[in-house]
Amino acid sequence: MENLIILIPVAIDNEKRQRNLDFVKQYYENYNVSILQQDCSNYFHKAKICNDAYKKNKDKVIFMCDVDCIVSHDNIKKGYELILNNNNTLVYPFDKVDYIDPEEYHDSIDDYRNYLVHRTIENFPKKLTLHKMLDYIIGYSDAVTNLDYNFTDNGYSKPLGFGFMFKFSAYNRVGLDNQHMLDYNFEDLERYERCKKMNFNIEHISGTAYHMDHSNGIDWGAKVRSNKSFIKQNVFEYLKIINLNKTELESYIKSWPWIQN
Repeated sequence: MENLIILIPVAIDNEKRQRNLDFVKQYYENYNVSILQQDCSNYFHKAKICNDAYKKNKDKVIFMCDVDCIVSHDNIKKGYELILNNNNTLVYPFDKVDYIDPEEYHDSIDDYRNYLVHRTIENFPKKLTLHKMLDYIIGYSDAVTNLDYNFTDNGYSKPLGFGFMFKFSAYNRVGLDNQHMLDYNFEDLERYERCKKMNFNIEHISGTAYHMDHSNGIDWGAKVRSNKSFIKQNVFEYLKIINLNKTELESYIKSWPWIQN
């Protein structure tokens, strides 16, 4: 997989985040990996730092992987091959997620890899409605009060975050990551809805993504969750996307200054 690059965006806001970064760097040590690090003094504009990195790797198959996520090597290879066969594909190299704590198995990287191979607990798929997602992630009932958009109760039976694979040329046509989305929350749902509406081929590969435990950190997570404007902006943008028809969405994407014509 010489033409594959793994991009890992991160803002180090606590010790566990650093621990997870150290671990994934070991786990993916045989790949071409680029760490996209930003300080967390203000907010983590993940979409912008990712888009900047995508543009530097136009000729690659890109795997955008969260810093807290481990995916099997076999599934990365399957995703890579799917994209080589059809560039117009967004691949999630997993279809379920398990939540784990690496500190339970910290003696060696080999011990932890062995643990990943034999683990069978599966916490996904779960069907999450948008209402439940709001309550679970942010708990702000007023974040969706008096919105002008139809509030659909979409359910998602497969994980849409943690990481995805694509070719730049195809992903650029559907707008890259949406830089109107600030920090975390709803950017993964927005991406899925936008790509689906733009007739992108979306594939989930059978297998598990392992999400490593972490706190959100007082310097970033607590700040973001206390700033409802970030959350509200993301909710508005998500709802805008799902309520545009395909023609309207195409026109809206063309107005985004970060895409490359």
